[in-house]
Amino acid sequence: MTKEHLMTQIFPIPKKVELTGGSLKLNSCRIDVQTDVITAETAAQLIEKKLNELGVAVCENGETIITLALGEAPAEVINKDSAYCVEITADGINLTGFGEEGVYYTAVTLTQMLESTEMPCVNVLDWPDIPSRGHFVECRYASDLMEKQDWMDMIDEIAMQKCNTVTVDIYNCWVVQYDSKVSEYLYIPIEGHPELQTTAISKYYSPKKGHWVREEKVHPMAAEDFFGEIIAYGRKRGVKIFPAFSSYGHNTLIPRKNSNVSAKDEFGEPTLSGFCTSNPETYELLFGIYDYIIDKYLLPNGIASIGAGLDEVWAEVGQNPDDIFNLTSPWCQCPACRKYTKGELFVNHAVRCIKHLKEKGMKNIGMACDMLIDHGPNGVGELSQMLLQKIKENDLMDVVTITWWTYADLPEKLMFQSTRPELGFRRTAFPWNG
Repeated sequence: MTKEHLMTQIFPIPKKVELTGGSLKLNSCRIDVQTDVITAETAAQLIEKKLNELGVAVCENGETIITLALGEAPAEVINKDSAYCVEITADGINLTGFGEEGVYYTAVTLTQMLESTEMPCVNVLDWPDIPSRGHFVECRYASDLMEKQDWMDMIDEIAMQKCNTVTVDIYNCWVVQYDSKVSEYLYIPIEGHPELQTTAISKYYSPKKGHWVREEKVHPMAAEDFFGEIIAYGRKRGVKIFPAFSSYGHNTLIPRKNSNVSAKDEFGEPTLSGFCTSNPETYELLFGIYDYIIDKYLLPNGIASIGAGLDEVWAEVGQNPDDIFNLTSPWCQCPACRKYTKGELFVNHAVRCIKHLKEKGMKNIGMACDMLIDHGPNGVGELSQMLLQKIKENDLMDVVTITWWTYADLPEKLMFQSTRPELGFRRTAFPWNG
C-alpha cells in the first residue's frame, strides 16, 4: 500500500503520513482503553464494529493490542482537542488523541484505513485548521420530520467527517410561504407553555391508497422530547450539539400566542411580531424559556453554547396569517419604546439577552451578522459600532460570536466581503449557497 493510497482513504486528508516499513497482520485483537474521556468507549465500539466486519475477533486475549489513550500534543499541533496520532507497528496499534474529540478521531481514521486484515506500518499525525467545524440545521422541512434515529444517523455521519459542531435551530419563524400558514416551529416542549407547540406537515402520494396524503403531527423531537438525548449522543462522538433560539428577528409564534409581550403599533395594538422591550413581562417570558433550555438540556450535558438569532429584524408582509398582505413591524411603538431609535432598541435588547445568557453560564453566544450590515431601505443602518461599544461596556466580548452567513454561489454576490476582523469579535461563517 502506498502513501498516496492511504492519503485517499483518510478523510479529511491528514497533515502527515509516514510509512515506516513492514506490515501488521490482524488475527485477533484486544482493545486497551487507557483514558476515561467521554468519547473513549464509543471510539472502542467503532473499532470493534469495523474489525468484526473484517472477520477479526475482539477478545481479552487478542494477539494484537490496540491501545486507545489520551496524550500530549506535539508543539507543532494547533486545535489540540481535535488532533490525534495513529501509530501502526508490527507489534500493535497505538491510538492517541490529544483531546476528547481527537480520541474519537483516532478510531475514525483507523476504521477508514482498515481495508483488510493486513495493514502497513505507518504513523499518521493530523489536526484541523479551524477549531469549529460543522453544520447549522435550520429548516422547517425535512428536519421537522426527523425521528430520533434519523438525528443519530446524521450525527454518526458528521462525526465520521471529523466535524465537531451541530447547531440545531429549535425555534424559528418565517412568513406565510407554504400551506397557507405562517412557517413557525418549536422543536422542544417548553414546560408551562403548551400554547407554543407547533406541528409538522407532510404531503406525499401513496401508490397503495391511490391518492395524495396530508398528515399533520407534533414534531417528533418535541413529541418525544429527545433533544437532550441527541446532545448526549453527540458528545460521545466528539460532536457538540447546541440550540439556536430566535429572539427579536424571525419571531412571531411567541408574540402571537402571548400578545401582551408583542410589539405594539402606533395605536397600541399588538403587531404579533417582535417584542415590546419596555415590558418587563417580555423578559420574564423570554428568559424563562432560555433558562429552561439551559437547565434541562445544556448544562447537564456539558454544553455552554447557544445561538440567540437576532437576524433579519425588519418589517415584512405575510407575518399575520389573518392579514398576509399587511406590512408587519417588529419594532414596538408604545410610548416607552418610542423614545428609542430602532437601532437602540435592537442593541439594547441584544445586549440584555447576551448578558443574561452569560450569567446563566453560556460561554459561546452566537448572534447573526445581519444588523452589522446596512441593508438599505429594509434595514436600520449599520449598528456595528453601537453594538461593539455596548458589548464592551457590559463585559461581553469574551462570549459573543458573530455568525456571518450569506446565500451566494459567486463571490460578487456575497452579502458581505469581509467578516470584519477589525471589530475584534470572535467569528464563524455559514457560507450557504442555498
